[in-house]
Formats: sequence, C-alpha cells, structure tokens
Amino acid sequence: MAAPKGNTNALKHGLYAKQFNERQRSSLKRMAWDDFRHEEFAHRTVGERIFGLLQELLAQENPDLEAVGKLMNALASNTASINVSARTHAILNGKDEQIQDALSEALGNVPFDEVSDEKT
Repeated sequence: MAAPKGNTNALKHGLYAKQFNERQRSSLKRMAWDDFRHEEFAHRTVGERIFGLLQELLAQENPDLEAVGKLMNALASNTASINVSARTHAILNGKDEQIQDALSEALGNVPFDEVSDEKT
C-alpha cells in the first residue's frame, strides 16, 4: 500500500535521511512524495561533499595524489549517476528544464580554475 499524499516518513526514516542536513531535508520536503528525482538530489548532495573534500585536499601543501584520484573517480561516477537519472526522467516525462537548470548550476560550482591554477 502506497503512503498517503504528503507523507514524509521516507525523509525521516529513509536510507539517506541521517546523511542530510536540515537545509537539504527542507529541500526534499518541498518535492512531491511521488517525485522520482529524490535520488538525483541525493547524488547532488554527495557531489557537493566530494567537491568539498577535493578542495580541502588540494589546499594542502602536498596533497595525497592517490586520494585526489580516488575522489575524482568518485565524482565522475556520481556525475554519471546523475546524468543517467536525469536522462531517464527526461525520456519518461519529456524535456525537463528543472533538471537542466540543476545540472547547469552544479557544473557552475565546479572549481575548474582553482584546480588548474594550483597545479600550474
């Protein structure tokens, strides 16, 4: 039996609930309960954390290049997961401007200049 409309139990007791901060939980609560983009949101949250870890590592005088490589691989995998999810949603529901805007915003947050400047 499906949860009634507006039910937020999954946000309180779901697999990822403890991993989100209050701002992120608030964003999730604004999504419709049957919105299948919750997984994309989870991946974007993980991506933000990976970026943060990369920035911390790259700010070190002698960053652990193996750790940087692992984080870059994790970021690539995470980005691919978001892409597959967004593409599937678009195929099932037609073009989705909201997803395109979110992906564009995420790419805008990538510190490409900072990474290349620090290593040159």
